[in-house]
Amino acid sequence: NVWEVLPRQLEDKGAAVKQQLATLPGRAIAVYVGDDQVDEPAFAALPDGITVHVGHAANSCAQYYLRDVAQVQDFLSTLRTEFA
Repeated sequence: NVWEVLPRQLEDKGAAVKQQLATLPGRAIAVYVGDDQVDEPAFAALPDGITVHVGHAANSCAQYYLRDVAQVQDFLSTLRTEFA
């Protein structure tokens, strides 16, 4: 089973990521990785971020695509190495 949990006052994950970004000081670049339809509002809400859809998605708003969880792990490891 998978549960998607959001506070009632937020309509979707797009609203949630916007709220979180507003709390960060300075200019932050969001990296959002998701694998299904409920992640699409977050992808759409982050036109200046790095958005990645995992798995097959014919009509995703994400800018990038990764095949599977192993590629996500490699991607995150590379980000950590390059930007640490």
